Amino acid sequence: MMDANDFTYLDENITPYLKCGICKNPFIDPVTLSSSCQQTFCRQCIETNYETHVTNCHHCHGKSLSKEDFKSEGTVINRILNDFDVKCAHCSQENIKRENFSQHLKEICPKRIIFCSAKDVNCEWNGPYDQSDQHINTCPYEQLRSQLTELLNDKQSLVQLRNDYENLKEKSKQIEDENQMLKEDVKQMTILTQQLNDQSVENKKLEQEIILLNQQKDTLEKEFKSIQEKMNNASSELDQLNEQINRLKPFENENEQIKRENQSLQDKYEVNHLESIKCQESLQEITKQLTDQTILNNKFKLLRKQIKI
Repeated sequence: MMDANDFTYLDENITPYLKCGICKNPFIDPVTLSSSCQQTFCRQCIETNYETHVTNCHHCHGKSLSKEDFKSEGTVINRILNDFDVKCAHCSQENIKRENFSQHLKEICPKRIIFCSAKDVNCEWNGPYDQSDQHINTCPYEQLRSQLTELLNDKQSLVQLRNDYENLKEKSKQIEDENQMLKEDVKQMTILTQQLNDQSVENKKLEQEIILLNQQKDTLEKEFKSIQEKMNNASSELDQLNEQINRLKPFENENEQIKRENQSLQDKYEVNHLESIKCQESLQEITKQLTDQTILNNKFKLLRKQIKI
């Protein structure tokens, strides 16, 4: 974009209607405010004014503006302004049409600022175009171009090697992290395997206990049957004694003896009855233990299936 400081107008009597109210110079890329007073300014001037938080119109101080209010002017004003002759502020060349000044500044002006041709090998010189030949003749970068190019290529190779090294380092770290995770997984699997083995041993113990409990249950059932038989026998004997008592009621002296025998049989019956109750309670306890053991065994089998999965 053209800068008004790069040239001056040869015509000093340019009408004020073609000048920006901010920079006081003829418009460059003019825009007209679509709201408020519809004043025209240079685009760069009004945008700079807007970006410094001055959002009211510079001319009439009207309503707050937005960038949507900046409407580009038509080609008529631009054609009028571009037809003016200007003078280059750098080389003093005159009679340059303003529309051609950008080309003059980039390609023709001997005072245009250029970079050294050895910029690609890190020469930092920049200066007027008419001094470039003098600089090139003494530029150490240009004289050592082949060596510097080789060094820069080596530097680029070193940078690439360094990048490759960093990438390999990063990949190595990722592999180490993955190995650490695998070690943790192996550790967990070892713990689970040990737990499984411990549970298997415990299960075998429980199975042995179940066998013993079943044996105890069988023994108690046999004892219970034996006690029931004794109770039945005692009940039969008691019935017989009662019959005898009924028959022997007339005989009072013998009746006392029979009562004592009857009481003895009743005592035996009570003892046998208590033993029967204890046996029943023992059977209930063993049955409960077997039920709990069966539930625990089923849980262990389910755990083994989950671990295998």
